[in-house]
Amino acid sequence: MLLVMTSCHTEINRFQEFILTHEQLNVSPDVEFIIIVPNQGCGGCITYMEDFYKNNKYNEKILFIFTNVISKKMLAYKIGEVGENTYIDYKNEFIKCYPEGKSIYPCVLEIKNNSVKNIYYQSPKEDGISIIRSKLKI
Repeated sequence: MLLVMTSCHTEINRFQEFILTHEQLNVSPDVEFIIIVPNQGCGGCITYMEDFYKNNKYNEKILFIFTNVISKKMLAYKIGEVGENTYIDYKNEFIKCYPEGKSIYPCVLEIKNNSVKNIYYQSPKEDGISIIRSKLKI
């Protein structure tokens, strides 16, 4: 897979502002990555990220956000037990942060000093999980 890094400041600012102002989201200082997984979109990319979640849902350096939730029951079936570092966006607010054309892919936000440093996607053209694995050595 080709790794493409998105560095558009507008996109970073949109995610940054929403994360900082979201009342129910409590981002621990230990978090190095926030992964936003839409519940529908690119099936293979989402399934790949859901499998990654199952193996890393207790990793305190990753915060998982599931958004664009259509069926709570189906999401529960797909991801199983919910880890402490998981936020389920039942109001589907986080999907609004996505730029046009990207909302079908899981999004990886790299966090440094309580700010969004970089944005990566898990798509047929990008491999956000490889960044996480490389930097966290998992």
